[in-house]
Amino acid sequence: MKAEQKSLVAVAMSGGVDSAVAAALLEEQGYPLLGVTMRLPEAYELKQSGETVFSETPAPSYITDARLVADKLGIKHLVVDVRQAFREQIVEYFCAEYRAGRTPNPCVFCNPQIKFGILFEHAQRYGGLLLATGHYVQKIYQPETQRYALQVSNNTTKDQSYFLYRLTQAQLAHALFPLANLSKEAIRQKAREVGLHHIAEKAESQENCFLAGQRYQQFLEDYLPSDVNSPGLIVDTRGHILGEHQGIHHYTIGQRRGLGIALGAPRYVVKIDPKTHTVVIGENHELFSSKFLVTHLNFIAIERVTEPIKVQVKIRYRNAATPATVFPGDHEDEVLVALERPQRAVTPGQSAVFYDGDLVVGGGVITSRLD
Repeated sequence: MKAEQKSLVAVAMSGGVDSAVAAALLEEQGYPLLGVTMRLPEAYELKQSGETVFSETPAPSYITDARLVADKLGIKHLVVDVRQAFREQIVEYFCAEYRAGRTPNPCVFCNPQIKFGILFEHAQRYGGLLLATGHYVQKIYQPETQRYALQVSNNTTKDQSYFLYRLTQAQLAHALFPLANLSKEAIRQKAREVGLHHIAEKAESQENCFLAGQRYQQFLEDYLPSDVNSPGLIVDTRGHILGEHQGIHHYTIGQRRGLGIALGAPRYVVKIDPKTHTVVIGENHELFSSKFLVTHLNFIAIERVTEPIKVQVKIRYRNAATPATVFPGDHEDEVLVALERPQRAVTPGQSAVFYDGDLVVGGGVITSRLD
């Protein structure tokens, strides 16, 4: 009997070790592969006032590294220029959130809109039927609900399910996550075994990809110079004026350092008001919340919230999940989250991701705390 032909898999190759090993593992499993790499805007290409001129400059090093991996594995490699779309959909969102006094998480929007959106659409033109990435996460299918779902990786220190909660059912249907439960050292060792020694030793990126080592405050000042440098008042929770600041983009909820004032006792940012350009500071206990609103929802394991559900919620990537109840909101694209135990620094702009054990239920963007 003739063996069943496997579908062509487009592998999102970043030039790093994770995506390289994802490709190597799939090749060993007999999948025909196509390497695809997003060309992202460099910091110098993102001009002041948001005007961007993208030219045919030499390929950045990550593209060279991705091509090196593809050549080593003997697969075709395609570069997809997403610079304009990335600027419009991700960089503009990033800037707008800081202007509004919120702390954004661009990765959770880049994954569905750019990587599993534009990049995969280009790959499909070349016959790619599946998209594989180097994320640490598991995908499962639930026959009882006929829905795809994400599960937390057994490698909990690297689990990236938080960043993927916005993927749609259509995107999950075509997604592969070959690394699933592997450790970072096992991945580096695999890269060495297949001859990718240079890639195996590459350091991990810890920053937003378009900042290129810049502090985000400096990036905003370069990108939107007339918009963000608006001075305002620093006040306490009773409205007493304590000082002035040079722009709300310098602050995030829970921040202690760099407040620009000395009070003799620890104080933290507890609120940012973009309408008045006011930064409110208070004591640590004033940072704790037990209720908050979430909008811009996307659900994976279920279709929507129609009645209260018990979950565990992560209010930022590095936080542990904590028990909560999610209630339907007053509007269709809104839920209210009631925590069993108050959490520190619930931050507008960050994502709240809901879990049922190790299963991703869904999530959305925190808009406001209610206490």
